[in-house]
Amino acid sequence: MKSIGSRLGHCIENRSRVSAVFWVNGIGDQSKSHINQATVAWNHSFGASTLNELRVGVTRLNFVAVDPQTVVAPSSLGFNINPQDTAGAGVPRIRVRGLFDLGFSSNGPQPRVDTTYQLTDNFSKVVGKHSLKMGFEGRSFMVANPFFGANNGVFGFNTQSEFTTGISGVDFLLGIPATYFQGSGGHIDATAKEFYMYFQDQWRVWNNLTLTPGHRIPDRHSNRPELQQWRVYELLHPGATIEGVSDGSPGPELPWRSALQQAIRRVN
Repeated sequence: MKSIGSRLGHCIENRSRVSAVFWVNGIGDQSKSHINQATVAWNHSFGASTLNELRVGVTRLNFVAVDPQTVVAPSSLGFNINPQDTAGAGVPRIRVRGLFDLGFSSNGPQPRVDTTYQLTDNFSKVVGKHSLKMGFEGRSFMVANPFFGANNGVFGFNTQSEFTTGISGVDFLLGIPATYFQGSGGHIDATAKEFYMYFQDQWRVWNNLTLTPGHRIPDRHSNRPELQQWRVYELLHPGATIEGVSDGSPGPELPWRSALQQAIRRVN
């Protein structure tokens, strides 16, 4: 879904009605993936009884996850918000308890690149009744995964703020959120390595009996993923007053707030 439109209204004491109509783009998200693989193999025979197999491979997954279908800067909608990832800018998340939850996802963008390198070598030798096989396999895994949670900011209207009207929908229309948070972005950079060595003997004891003893030695290494915690913070924006009530709502001022203030002053 690339855009959304809605109408919101509320009757006050059967004499007054407050309503709003909005239509915004930049809400939908998309995910795209590209997988590339390459393998080079070399088999060499040293005679009728000896063979060596060497193989090198690489696989890369480029996964662009929770990416906006349409990039929309919050400032173009009147929000004083600067996303950490400008390429993933979208409509700020707005959650009005009991009514609706709209805006771009608070769990992205989170593009990811997985890369795997593989080296395999198998050596086979036939000696009498023994078919000997030994080899090595090594793999290296790398993950690069930025995570821009709450990149565009998240407003919450739940009647829990100090200056709430007691009705979340009216709080939304007046621009008085109970909460606001925004993420500064994080990054996962993880690596892991696996190595295997093995030896196997396929021994034909008799025509109707074959024994296959073997042994494998695994070895694994992994770095500790360095997670850069994305900060969650709240900003108190001291603004003007509405009918004598001080504005202590958190977060940047909502774009329709000043227009509403001017309308109230003209009425009064």
